[in-house]
Amino acid sequence: MSRGFTPHQQKAAGVNPWMKGKNTPKGITPKPRLLSRGAGFTLIEILIAISIVGLMLTVVLPVSYSMYKNYKGSLEAEKVLMLISSLRREAFLHSKEITIDTKESRLVVDGSVRNDFNDIFIHAENPIVFYKSGTTSGGRVVLSMKDNKDNTFYININAPFGELRLARRTEG
Repeated sequence: MSRGFTPHQQKAAGVNPWMKGKNTPKGITPKPRLLSRGAGFTLIEILIAISIVGLMLTVVLPVSYSMYKNYKGSLEAEKVLMLISSLRREAFLHSKEITIDTKESRLVVDGSVRNDFNDIFIHAENPIVFYKSGTTSGGRVVLSMKDNKDNTFYININAPFGELRLARRTEG
């Protein structure tokens, strides 16, 4: 069926319904299709929809932002954990002693300050030594985020074999 023509007009003009737009009858113009007056949205409906979306965003955005900050903090903590793990491995493979300490919330490895971590405060409770034999003195490293003090992690290094564990501080 061609658009805008009644079946009677199509039959009278010899229009093939399968040939859409190819053979339009001469002298007959298609009827313009008008939207009915009640087909749109009213201003009140649009304002209600916008206010509902706004309310949803005021609830969701702070939670999402907090989750993002926690995720970012855990990524930084994992980077520090990976560095300590690589230092432990390096001490054993190259048969050298490596000492980890902190100075002014920065990680100090064998006397040199590591500036790899800018968004995090690092504090070692005691200097941690990885010995050539693959053992360690053990200790704990406390990591807290600069932008969120409540987001604190602990890296526990168990003596003598240097097992590393990353834990998040829990409230309570």
